[in-house]
Amino acid sequence: MRSLFFVLSMSAMIGLSVSGSAIAQFDDSPQRGTEISSAMEKRGGAGKFDLDVVLDFSTFDSVSMTAPIQQFYIGGAIYEKGTLEAGGPGEFDEPIGDFHCWGWFFTDSDRVVNQEFNLFDRGKIQVQGIEDDGPRAVTGGTGDFRNVRGEATGFDDFGGSFTAHFKLNGAKK
Repeated sequence: MRSLFFVLSMSAMIGLSVSGSAIAQFDDSPQRGTEISSAMEKRGGAGKFDLDVVLDFSTFDSVSMTAPIQQFYIGGAIYEKGTLEAGGPGEFDEPIGDFHCWGWFFTDSDRVVNQEFNLFDRGKIQVQGIEDDGPRAVTGGTGDFRNVRGEATGFDDFGGSFTAHFKLNGAKK
């Protein structure tokens, strides 16, 4: 029963399920998500953008769902912004990145997560925090995101998928 609670609560709290995609595009950029860094350049290295993530439930793994502290992993894919609102990825939608999440359950409601948003040729964004409705820290990244700091807020649930909202400072110019 605990694993079902995990999947349902992850889906409801941050959209973490187990089917795999994420979508990224800055709010003022008509370009595909791979143009994130150019949108940030227009803002002097700061930017806001959303990632739509479709999780792949087949990737879910847990070391032990009966131990007091439980470890878990789940992955997914990142797509163009608006993909989830349009009903999910279609036949010709290609991911712009992949998503990885791992962490620990301390109680049914107390979870710590590490998340990696890999935006293929642009680099990776690292996120850490308590799994709840509050913001999580953007702790750094690689490539165009190697000097970023900021926060990920508002993980909107799309029933097995989610949209994460980012506010970043310090991206590559």
